[in-house]
Amino acid sequence: MKTLAMGFGAVEVAQSKLWRDAEIQSPVWNVFDPPKKFRGKYDGVLAYFVLQRVANLAVIDTLKKWRELLKAEAELHVHVPSAEWFARQMIDPEQPSPFALQHLFGLQVNEETFNLSAFTMSRLRGDMHAAGLAVRFARVYTYQISLEGKTYQAEQHHVVGLKR
Repeated sequence: MKTLAMGFGAVEVAQSKLWRDAEIQSPVWNVFDPPKKFRGKYDGVLAYFVLQRVANLAVIDTLKKWRELLKAEAELHVHVPSAEWFARQMIDPEQPSPFALQHLFGLQVNEETFNLSAFTMSRLRGDMHAAGLAVRFARVYTYQISLEGKTYQAEQHHVVGLKR
């Protein structure tokens, strides 16, 4: 099984949670514009906290490009920060999260850490469908991230689309 893992920490997630016995590759090319020679080469693709780096108007086109990397009946796994979590944190008058803005907009330490789009679960599922993928799994998970020496909990969406 040949798989592709895109994003910081993606190889570790792919190895430990998705494809323990697979050959896992990391791209050495622009993940938002894969070379045509990689079309139909992968049994699975993981986009781990990558899609939010795409401008809103380019999300579906990017998903279509990632779909093209897959063999028939292969899966695209997408993990993104939860916009619902962000909204709950921002309107909580008792305890707003100091991490919420960084969660939604990225850490902004360089161009690769700016988030250019946000996803509710329904938007991500709809975008996957619009890109020609059948949604076969959709869950919300808690994850931890550190900022300025403190650890915060946030939520992420994990949606799996199947190429038919």
